[in-house]
Amino acid sequence: MLVFCPTKNDCEKTAAKLSVYLSKMKAIKADANEDLSMALNIKDTVDEPIVKKAERESLISDLRNLPCGLCPILSETIKQGIAYHHSGLTTEERKIIEDAYRKGILCIIAATSTLSTGINLPAKAVIFHMPYIGMEFINNVKYKQMSGRAGRTGFDPKGESIIVCNAKEKARIQSEVFSSFNQNVKSGLNHQELSKGILEAVSSGLVLHLSELKQFLEQTLRWFLCTSDYCHRCNYSYSENLLLFDKTKKPFKDAPELMNLWIYLNTHNTLEYDDTQLNEQCRNCLLQYSKQVIGYLLCMKLLIFNNLQLKIIPTPIGKGAFAGCIPPVMAFGIYEELQETRKRGIRLDTDLQLLYLTTAVNDPVPLPKWNEMVKNYRKLKEADKAIATEYGINEDLMYQYKFSGVNLRELLNGPNAKKRREVLSVSRFYLAMILNDIIYEYPLGIGYLLFIGALYKAYSINRGELQVLQNNAGIHAGMLATFCERTCMPDLALLFHRIAERLRLSIQEELLDIMRIRSLRAEK
Repeated sequence: MLVFCPTKNDCEKTAAKLSVYLSKMKAIKADANEDLSMALNIKDTVDEPIVKKAERESLISDLRNLPCGLCPILSETIKQGIAYHHSGLTTEERKIIEDAYRKGILCIIAATSTLSTGINLPAKAVIFHMPYIGMEFINNVKYKQMSGRAGRTGFDPKGESIIVCNAKEKARIQSEVFSSFNQNVKSGLNHQELSKGILEAVSSGLVLHLSELKQFLEQTLRWFLCTSDYCHRCNYSYSENLLLFDKTKKPFKDAPELMNLWIYLNTHNTLEYDDTQLNEQCRNCLLQYSKQVIGYLLCMKLLIFNNLQLKIIPTPIGKGAFAGCIPPVMAFGIYEELQETRKRGIRLDTDLQLLYLTTAVNDPVPLPKWNEMVKNYRKLKEADKAIATEYGINEDLMYQYKFSGVNLRELLNGPNAKKRREVLSVSRFYLAMILNDIIYEYPLGIGYLLFIGALYKAYSINRGELQVLQNNAGIHAGMLATFCERTCMPDLALLFHRIAERLRLSIQEELLDIMRIRSLRAEK
């Protein structure tokens, strides 16, 4: 049985409560309601064989032997065949719990909605503890996906789905969740995805001319879903686009109309997308929008247009964004930041500067917890505080935000550009401080379990979130290393490669070469 809960905290509480309840049922199993036991699929739990008890003890031992240790809640709930599953657990813990459920060692898992995507865990019954996913009310698409785990073909002839709700929520569930599934399929090729798709097509050599760009667009779901060649919004440009997108390979002198393209791309360069005039059912509107996207990529210096050969050519920045898998909207800003860092000078007496630069790819950036940030900022070395000063961060600024009570997420998405940059800079530095403690193995001289506990106490971040941050940072450092190689910054590329390795292994600089010895295991 799967019990879906809206939050991670609810998962842990639900697992603990069910464990206590089943423990009481064992004590009074002679008087237990057999119908209830069958409905909840807990008969084996109430009257469990000795073999299953041994398997659960072995499961607890496996979790205890992991570097992160055993969660106190799991140590109690697993004895009753119950566990929780959410992003707060490490990848290794989640895998062990999933395997135990498939083998029948565990019979109940309390989980967040993340368990419903990409993980095959069939169940006899699915219970929704509340009709919410996080803070959002569940919709019919999510409900069908999550409840579909009950009664999977090949596992059970039928399955049950139960939603626990109050009277007010019941009416909303009947009108929204149990309504007919009539949502239309839509293409995701819009806004930033279209710019990313065009940049990748051009950088990979798939698209060189506008005619090839049209051929590329014709293979997309977005084009297939269009029902008309042009509409009243774009009929003024239909004949022009027929020429631009179909005959761009002929000599420029024989097609003076093509100059209109160059003029258009130079006069319509914009940093913002404008799709207010875009008709999603019109093919010519899509071509118009793709021209605007090309103008945007030209403005961001990711592409150039060769008006002699009529070719769209990627710049080194565009090639770097493509090779490093960096979103086009972030590529030029990252390039400028890296160049500015090289002008100011790369600090080799501290890793905090490189770690700060690594966080540029994070989207969204974790917001700081002010008490933890101020406390750990005071422990920084002078060289580290100098890095903070370079980016306009100091203790006064932290206290200003701490006592102002403002919503940082609203400031990040708000209209004030100065505040957006300031909050983003502080958030990135907070993340860099966490990563800095990881690669310096701070505090030193303690075991890994105590190390994880120390980081949790210092930053109020659990082991699962810590693992995700560490893995993402290592990936992002590798992305920036590739980006720097394509944009003629070999010095930064080398440093990012090394910091990516250190993030992957959680070690200091002097241990990096030793860890490359093949016969040496990471545990040593």
